[in-house]
Amino acid sequence: PLLDAICFESLARINELATQNLASMAWRPSWSTQWGATTRKAAAAPCTNKAHELEPLSLVNLALDFGRLGDLDGPLWAAISSGAIFKMSEFSVQGLGNMAWSLATICFSHDPLMTALAPEAIRRIT
Repeated sequence: PLLDAICFESLARINELATQNLASMAWRPSWSTQWGATTRKAAAAPCTNKAHELEPLSLVNLALDFGRLGDLDGPLWAAISSGAIFKMSEFSVQGLGNMAWSLATICFSHDPLMTALAPEAIRRIT
C-alpha cells in the first residue's frame, strides 16, 4: 500500500520533477518488482520530453535502468539516443561503454547513436 501511494503521488506530480529527479526515479529497485509496466510507461513520457536536458551520467542511468527492466518504449529510446549524441564528447569512457551495453541488452538499434559511439570510444581508448 505504501509503494502504491508513493507511485500514485509521483505520477500525479511527475511533470513538476526536475530532469535529475526523473532520471533518479527510473533506477529505483522497486520499479522492477513493485511498479508495473503501466506505471513505468507513464513515467517514460516526461523522461522522453526532458531527455535532452539530462547530463551524460543521467542519460546513461536512464538507458541502463529502462533497459534492465526490458522497457522498449521507442520514443524514450530515441530521445535518450538523441541526447547522448548531442553530449557525446561529455561522456566518460565508462559512460560510453554503459550506453552501448544498455542498448545491446535490449537489442535496441539506433544507427545514429551507434555511429557516434564507435569512433568516440575508439578515440578515447587509443
